[in-house]
Formats: sequence, C-alpha cells, structure tokens
Amino acid sequence: MKKIIILLLTPIIILFANTFKNYIYNVSGKVETFLLVDKTKQKLFVIDEDSTGNTSIIDTFRVTTGRSPGDKEKEGDLKTPEGIYTIIRKISDNKLPEKYGPLAFILDYPNFVDRINKKNGSNIWIHGRNEEIMDFQTEGCVSLENGHILDLAKYVTLQRTKLVIVDSLEASGTNWEEYHRELRDFIENWKTNWSDGNLEKYFDCYSDNFKENGHSFETFKKRKTRIEKNYSWKKIEIDSLRFLISKREVVASFHQTYVSPNFTSIGEKQLLLIADSNGFNIVKEDFRRIGNRIPVNEEISKFIALWEESWESIDVEKFLSLYSEKFVIDGKDVTWFADDKKMKFSKIIKIDLKVSNINSHSSKIDQWVVTFKQQYQADNYKDVGFKTMIVEKQENGEFKILNEVWRRSK
Repeated sequence: MKKIIILLLTPIIILFANTFKNYIYNVSGKVETFLLVDKTKQKLFVIDEDSTGNTSIIDTFRVTTGRSPGDKEKEGDLKTPEGIYTIIRKISDNKLPEKYGPLAFILDYPNFVDRINKKNGSNIWIHGRNEEIMDFQTEGCVSLENGHILDLAKYVTLQRTKLVIVDSLEASGTNWEEYHRELRDFIENWKTNWSDGNLEKYFDCYSDNFKENGHSFETFKKRKTRIEKNYSWKKIEIDSLRFLISKREVVASFHQTYVSPNFTSIGEKQLLLIADSNGFNIVKEDFRRIGNRIPVNEEISKFIALWEESWESIDVEKFLSLYSEKFVIDGKDVTWFADDKKMKFSKIIKIDLKVSNINSHSSKIDQWVVTFKQQYQADNYKDVGFKTMIVEKQENGEFKILNEVWRRSK
C-alpha cells in the first residue's frame, strides 16, 4: 500500500503558538491537554484549551532525545520514535534505576501504526535524569531534568494523555485548509454511510489492516453485516469532533450517540487514521460507552408515565407540552386539540388514570408506534380501552406525540 507522507512542520519556534494547529484541529469540541515534542529544538510543549476555546501553550520544557537522528525503526537503533502515543503507565522512583530520576511515564510504543509498519523495540519512556541535560543523549526516550519531570506530571492522565513527537517544527508547505476539509469530509462520509446502511461505502473507509479487539477486518465486516439486518434503521450523531495529527497518522476523537429502534448508546469514540494514495483509512477504532445502553422501551415507558401524570394531575400546560407542533388527530391540528383539551380540563375536578401493557415498535427513523391499555375515570365518567400513539424523538432526545388513536373496549 503506497502511503502519502504528510509533513507537519511550522516556520520557526517563535511562531509556534500561531501554527500549532497543524497538529491539532478542533472542529467542535474541547481539546484535552496534550504534549508535543520537537526533536530538533529539544523542546516539549504542553498544549491546552481554555473554557473560551482558545488553545495555547501552557508550559515548555527542555528535553533530550535519542542519540541517533530519524524515526525509530528497531530495537537498539538509539532513535526516538515519531508519531502519536498514549501515556499508559508510570513508574515511581523506588522502582526505577537511579539514572531515570524520580519518575517515568511509559508510552505505548510500538503502537498500532508502528506494528503495521513492522517497527519494533520497547521501553520508550518520558523520564527524569540524574545529570545535566545535553542534546541528543538518550537511547530513544524523552528525558527531562528531575524537577521538570515532576512538574510535567500534573498535566498527565494515564491512558488518556497523548504525546505527539515530531522531528521538526519547520515549514512544510502543506495546504492546511484543504487538509482539514478532507478530514472533516472523511468523518462525515463515514458517519453518513454507517447511518444509511451503505455498507459497501462504509467498509471502504477502513484499511485492510484494520483490527477490532484483535479480530480481523473480515470478522468485523461479518459482524456489521449481521447487525445491519437486525434493525430497520439507525442513526449516528457525533459532536465534539477534534483531530490530533502527525506525519503518518491522525487520531479523530468525538462524542458519539447511536440510536436504533431498540436502544440508545452514548460514548466517546476514537478513530485512528492513516493515508494512502486514495485518501484516509481507518486502521483502529475504540469506543468507551458512557453509562449503560438505554433501552428505547424504558425511555418510552418514562415518557408515557410523564404523559399519564400530567393528565391525571390536570396540568394542561405540561400535558400539551408533550405534543408535537406537527400533531394531527382526526384531521385536526394541534391548535384545535389544545383548545379542546383546555376546555375539557377546565370542567374536570378529578381524574384517575391507569396505563398498562405498554408496547412499542419502529420502522421509521426516530418514530415509534406505542400501544397500551388505558383505564380512565373523571368525575362521573369512565371508560377502558386501548390507545395507539406515534411518538417522535427530537434532537434534544425528548419524545413528542405526533398522532394518537383511541379504541374503546367492547
């Protein structure tokens, strides 16, 4: 597979604060603190984003890196690797040889892209140093003075903090506006094809090297094809989209909401992208679900309980708020329905309402047909029957009633 090498370089270190977005492209979400090492300048930058969305360098450290120039390829070549790494563990001073100082952070080298490129080696750390720092004096690690490694620790969250290592921050000539547009378009196409069930185009977004939990791309395709047959529709929504970029890979991170006829799943997803002559490909993806899957029948049952409560308490405003502006009943619109209910509610002193046997199914995106048994008594009137509603999930996740039909029991 022929690869496009995307160089990520900036003019001079003094102007770095204005050009670091070569490495971070924030579309719609807050950027987590990450670290960036310039091997040529022997500097480590801590990059953060404040509450107003302004991204900036919040700290800078003098470092030393591998004795040999270039990107690490194999064990013992004395090179510091280049790419995007995660800090996965730390080792404290009582478990470290003295030469590594008081603290060491372990990187996930070789990472997935390294292994695809058949690179090897191990024990690439960020660590302290019990001697004066000089340029290019490690065996491949990134090393700081002992006091500085302790200062750096406050910016690190294990298993989350990313380290981007580049050879140099000098100019590359990359058209960043076009490059960022291609990234946005790729993620949008991936999401749309997945939502629409266009599996051929969806699978085209993935590399043949893709693996999911150790399983092959072919196994992934079979699983996705099987799932696709289980649902009449699904919808994927993403927000808080941001990219970390290196010369050989891109990490796309975002908040993902997956809605299907049966459940809603919410979490954080990361896609690892590499490029070939045809564009970007996904080689790895990770999803961390926030909370449990939410069964749609539970969501609908809570909505019907709210509807029942507002009716029984004769709270006409709360009751009507559960109906869509698109609501229609017997050919009459929501305005007629609202006037009719306000008139009827004004004449009722007490309502007893009982709902049971709630069932729902869906064949249309974001809409469910809900049926239940309804026992109603108000003042001197009572009846028992079955109600069918069409409810629609709104963009904010709430349900609204589009239509309802009442059938009295014989």
